[in-house]
Amino acid sequence: MMTLTSPAVHGQRRALCRTLVVAPATCSRARDRAQRATVTRRRPAPPRALMTPECAQVFALLHEDRSVDLAPAQVYATPLDAGRYRCAER
Repeated sequence: MMTLTSPAVHGQRRALCRTLVVAPATCSRARDRAQRATVTRRRPAPPRALMTPECAQVFALLHEDRSVDLAPAQVYATPLDAGRYRCAER
């Protein structure tokens, strides 16, 4: 039985890379990537993230006709001057 680190397999891999005109490191990276194919996990939401209704309010504010051509900082400042706080500018 030949393992992945045995000299025979290493020689075969090197010959295959030469035949394909690919650097041995490239072959190794591709093999390693295929072996450790990981499941992509969703990132957890930050604890201070806006809830769905709050996000909808902010997006509605950004998409209003009067704020379409303004920078986010200006859109943020306008309701803040009127005493309404929706979210942080960032």
